[in-house]
Amino acid sequence: MNRIMVDTDKYKLTDLSPQLFWDTRVEDVSWDRHDSFIVERVLEYGMMKDWNLIKAAYGLERIKEVSLQLKYLSPRSLTLMAILSGKNIKEFRCYEQKLLNQGHWIY
Repeated sequence: MNRIMVDTDKYKLTDLSPQLFWDTRVEDVSWDRHDSFIVERVLEYGMMKDWNLIKAAYGLERIKEVSLQLKYLSPRSLTLMAILSGKNIKEFRCYEQKLLNQGHWIY
């Protein structure tokens, strides 16, 4: 898979909301090497400005491609990505993971 590199002069990770990187140093994160980490954080915890920034930096096709391979997405984020990508929810890796890791019954 041949990915287009993100223009780091134009798009800065520091422009994303600081709460997205609460547990890591933003200086250690790379647009290209950590695309799945960034996409997952924005889908789960980001604001609309964060979504617009990653959409401009990566493009919708790359976000769709990355989201299909994520191990976890909340039901809300999974539904959003299924609608945007035109894919069935069952095609997402996180859906399969959820089926494999069902919790115990609550009595």
